[in-house]
Amino acid sequence: MNKYENKRELIKNAGRQLFVTYGIRKTTLDDIANKIGLRKNSLYYYFPSKEDLFHELIEDEVNYHFEKLQGIVESKKSCQDKILLVIRELTNFVHERGNKYSITMKAFIEINQVVEEKFPEFKSRVAGLIHSLLKEGIKKGEFKKHNAKQVAEDITFLVRSIELNYFYNAKVQFVYELDFDLLYKTMRRLTQYIFNGLK
Repeated sequence: MNKYENKRELIKNAGRQLFVTYGIRKTTLDDIANKIGLRKNSLYYYFPSKEDLFHELIEDEVNYHFEKLQGIVESKKSCQDKILLVIRELTNFVHERGNKYSITMKAFIEINQVVEEKFPEFKSRVAGLIHSLLKEGIKKGEFKKHNAKQVAEDITFLVRSIELNYFYNAKVQFVYELDFDLLYKTMRRLTQYIFNGLK
């Protein structure tokens, strides 16, 4: 890694720490610059705006996440098990990030809203993965013939709705305090009703 890339990583790490602590709106480029001992004007050389920095951080996280999901898709398990593992990984991803960065619930909910608004491709990529697994399941005779695209979108919507409801109603200060096993069990139970209708 050259000097320029090292500095970008330093800025990204500082931005990540501040975003997960204070949220996007309250974090300023001045805060990020001060954290690493740079002048604010120097940051513009590496990132044109706070939004560009945030966008790159989210892209990094999403790409890392989808590498893990791809490993599930390529495994030798049944299609139903793969879909359940994808859902499990969605909760694991939030759990891991909550533990790693000590994200406050307030910052997490704000970040979540921005991701929902600005990164619709994340949801469509998840639905696309589930869609491919449902089609594979039809081919292998695990599921009866159905509108796999619609069912994938429905499963994605269901899982996301359960997740958001749980997050917004949580009475904890930090993400790592959430009961992710309970969250996954709820998702699994409700998704199972869909699977029952597909057999």
